[in-house]
Amino acid sequence: YELVSIQEPTDGSAFGSNLLSRLPLAPPLILRLRVFDTRDGRELPSDVEGSWLLCQVQLTTESGQTADMISTSAATSGSVTSPPVRRSSRQIARSTAAATASSSSPPPTQAVVSGSAGAGTAENTDASGPVSTSSPSGILTHPLRMLYGSLTASPQVFRSTDGPLATFFFFPEVCVRVRGRYRLRATLLRLPSSTSTTSSASAVLATIQTSPFNVQLASEYIAPYVTDLTRHFARQGAALPLPQGEHTD
Repeated sequence: YELVSIQEPTDGSAFGSNLLSRLPLAPPLILRLRVFDTRDGRELPSDVEGSWLLCQVQLTTESGQTADMISTSAATSGSVTSPPVRRSSRQIARSTAAATASSSSPPPTQAVVSGSAGAGTAENTDASGPVSTSSPSGILTHPLRMLYGSLTASPQVFRSTDGPLATFFFFPEVCVRVRGRYRLRATLLRLPSSTSTTSSASAVLATIQTSPFNVQLASEYIAPYVTDLTRHFARQGAALPLPQGEHTD
């Protein structure tokens, strides 16, 4: 199995703590599925009926580190100027223990970004490592999701731009909370069959990562033009955004 990126986002608007101001990344991510015979490398028809396939996306830094979560203070301030840097859970535990032991002043709060296996700071960071930020109360804030919207997609069959039917995954509603420079990582999964008698985890079939894109403050954001590729699939029935007043027929 192979995922091929045929359209990637280039820009986004950070919605911060205002969920009602969310705007999706543009243009929307579109992936094509290709299936090959493992014996001779011949490409097979990507017939996905009953195959239990699912594609999901997550946010990463420009260097490819997971950036799924951010602290409340950083999301509210909107002052993140570079992608978050992850730290290990052991490093965070040591920092927390040191802050707890200090009684002379309130411990600083860090803008924490974490993935499934670790965390790091998201505010005032650079390639050399994280820098702490403080909150008035000195209490570690509750982490928030960096990505909102439809983060999973089912396979859909449409005509490609060169004519034949093919299988695609569309992500038209992915929004990023905080400004910075990021990538999207897409993972193709085969879900366990509902008729299976044994419990098993989803199998990872393929992964792909987009090129870096910029997320700006809403006051600085200028939406890019709708692409011809977006129009091509929207006119076939894909749920992709078109300019107001433009019809799919």
